Amino acid sequence: MTERAAARPGETVDVLVYVQHLLGIGHLRRAAVLVRSLDRAGLKTVLVSGGMPVEGLDIGAAGFVQLPPARAMDETFKILADAHGQPVDEAWMAARRDQLRALYHKLRPRVLIVELFPFGRRKMRFELLPLLDAARESHPRPQILCSMRDVLVDDKNAEKTAWMIETFERYFDLVLLHGDPEFLPLERSFSRTHEIANRLRYTGYVLDDAPLAEPSKPKQKAPRRPRRGASRAGLRESQATKSESSYVVLTALDEDGLVIPLVEKQDCWEVEKVDLQKK
Repeated sequence: MTERAAARPGETVDVLVYVQHLLGIGHLRRAAVLVRSLDRAGLKTVLVSGGMPVEGLDIGAAGFVQLPPARAMDETFKILADAHGQPVDEAWMAARRDQLRALYHKLRPRVLIVELFPFGRRKMRFELLPLLDAARESHPRPQILCSMRDVLVDDKNAEKTAWMIETFERYFDLVLLHGDPEFLPLERSFSRTHEIANRLRYTGYVLDDAPLAEPSKPKQKAPRRPRRGASRAGLRESQATKSESSYVVLTALDEDGLVIPLVEKQDCWEVEKVDLQKK
């Protein structure tokens, strides 16, 4: 397990973000934008990744932990493979589960953000359910959030869908949905959205215009925005907006430790929305 400035012994963090990419790196890139944003807000943030390493990933000055990497064997996502392309076994899963749970207890975050699960990444429940149990049993208990894209694969298996809802209700406080209900509401791709509507928060789209850094060049540390006020509350634009951007996505950590999505629409949104509909 490789680490980069996760935390000193006895030091807690504000936010721990878990992400698992299995084929592409889109999930990892979106998580990196959120982590970079939280870090620039002055929040001590750590990203833990379970996918294959990606060189040049920009997470600002946030901490980073690489678990023993896993990927999908193929596009069916039915088999998990290790870094050598071999199917993972029970011993491998147990070791990674224990590493992740130990990391949680070491960092004791005020907020735990899990990317996509339980609405996806069901294959990772061998480590995520123990992680969520540890968080739920902690004193004080952290806020537990699901970070999710705006389109899901609506599973036609009623039993699996029921499991998603049940797992979400048991562990999670909110879903941070990175989209716009006026353009593409979650109901379009997930038929049981109404059952989680009271815990659903649209954040706007997460924009990443930062290219992967060249591995051979030293990365510049991102400037940190001063904390606002005497508390640990913070506020930060996720990305500087460009003319084609739909949103400025803002995140904040209030005094109770809850990540709140704050969104500011741009004047160009209506134009972009029309253009997208014409395609």
